[in-house]
This record gives sequence, C-alpha cells and structure tokens, in this order.
Amino acid sequence: MPWITFRLAFKHVKSNNGAPGIDGQTVKDFQTRLEENLAAIHAELKTNMYQPSPVRRVEIEKG
Repeated sequence: MPWITFRLAFKHVKSNNGAPGIDGQTVKDFQTRLEENLAAIHAELKTNMYQPSPVRRVEIEKG
C-alpha cells in the first residue's frame, strides 16, 4: 500500500474530527507521534501482522 494512502487517510479522519477509537486514542494524540504511528501501521500491514481492535457494539432500539 502506498505511503501517501496513510497520510491521506489520516488527513481525512482529522478533517472529520474523528472520535477516539476503542483504545481511547484521540486524533490529537495520534498526531503527536504521526510518523511513528503511520510507520508502525504500515509495517504491520506489510508483514500481515496487523490485528484490528474489536468494534465497540452499540445497541440501537428499534421503535
């Protein structure tokens, strides 16, 4: 996956005021170590070691 894809993805999340993930990390926190964080994700994907976090389940009442 091209490196620019990671930068564009982060830019998109930041412009949408992305909410913290299940790990509680905010966009601002991620950005403080942006290069290191993007490099780590890139390396995990490249070596097939990426393990996404579970999705937080939210029940929506049908009414």
